[in-house]
Order: sequence, then C-alpha cells, then structure tokens
Amino acid sequence: MLYAAERRKLHPVADFALFKNRVFAGALITLFFRNLSQMLVLVITPFYLVQARFFSSSLSGVFLMLVPLGLLSFGPLCGWLSDKLSPRWISSAGVFVMFLGFVLLTQLGLNSSTWMIALGLIVCGVGLGIFEAPNIGMIMGAHPREKMNAASAMSSTVRQLSHATGVAMAGAIFTSRQLFHGSMLAGQALDPGMLKRLSVVGGFRDAMLLTAALGLVAVFTSFIGGKR
Repeated sequence: MLYAAERRKLHPVADFALFKNRVFAGALITLFFRNLSQMLVLVITPFYLVQARFFSSSLSGVFLMLVPLGLLSFGPLCGWLSDKLSPRWISSAGVFVMFLGFVLLTQLGLNSSTWMIALGLIVCGVGLGIFEAPNIGMIMGAHPREKMNAASAMSSTVRQLSHATGVAMAGAIFTSRQLFHGSMLAGQALDPGMLKRLSVVGGFRDAMLLTAALGLVAVFTSFIGGKR
C-alpha cells in the first residue's frame, strides 16, 4: 500500500523509483545486511564477555570499542581511495573483511584467549571502516543532484530499519539458542554456574553463525548489485 500511494505523489516521501538504479539498489541492500550483522555482534557479544567469560562491564566496553576503532583507523583512508579507485570493489572488500571477522567470532569458546576475541572484533571494525565511505559514495552518487535528498532519506530509513531489526533478531536468536543449549546440557550433571556459561557460549556461537551468513549475503549483494 505504501508503494502504491507513494507512486501517485508528485514529490513522494519514499521514492521507490530510486531502486531502478542497480548501483543504488545494490549499495542499499548491502548496507541493510551489513547493519543486521553488525548489530548482532554489538548486542550479543557483551553477554558472552560478561556471562560466559566473567569480564567486567568496563572491560567488555573496552573490547567493544575495538570495532569503532577499526572504523576510525581505516575510514578516512578508504574514503580517499574510493575517490581514486572503484568504490564498488573497495566496498565489497570491506564487507568481505567483516565476514572474516564474523567467522573468527564463531570460533570463540569458553577458553578462547583475549587476543582471539580482540582479533575478531578488530577485523570486524576494519571491514566496517573499509566499507562505509565507498558505500555512502555509491548511494549518493548513483542519482543526479536533484535526487540526493531522496537518496539520503532512503539511506537513513534503511539504516534505522536494519538497526531495529538487528536488535530484535539478536535478542530473539540469542535467548532461544541459549535456552536450547541449556536444555541439551541439563542432563550432564553440570554445576549450575558452568551450565549457564556453556549455554551462553552455545547461544553466542549459533548467533555468530547467523551473523556470518548475513555477512556472506552482504558480500554477494555488494558484488552483483554494483554492476551498472
């Protein structure tokens, strides 16, 4: 209904005609799946750090800061490179690096080293830094100047939608998988504290597997959607 209503307007709030441009559509779809996977990591990782590894809240915050640190470190450089080289290939490289970070996070367990945790989060942040500026450039540069406001509004809408969806998915998936692993381990006569830690780890790893799958979808859409 929204699509039909907006099509009849002279100046639509949501201009779905923008999606006729394959570069714009591919960049925006990639952004959606990238944000979904990113939110799963940011929402669920603290549960693993605090409840399974007994990290303090402040130390967990330090580890999570590694993600935006990677963004700050590589974002400006890749923004400059995207003006010189193909933004499509840089953007695709970014989501692929993020996917590698997600794969590293799927390997975390009860006794994983802090360096392994840090490496997975840093790689995710580096991928985010490589991806962000070229993706924005593709979204904003896919249409004439008079369409930039509509393109920016659509990008903001997709960001908000993907963030909200990611938070909801994170809570639902982590909780359900933690309960599943808890029920599977219940018959092994484990200490209640260890039972909870193992179920948190199981829920976390299952959620990271989904995150890696979403990241792989983002890699796919970044390659096929960027072709004119």
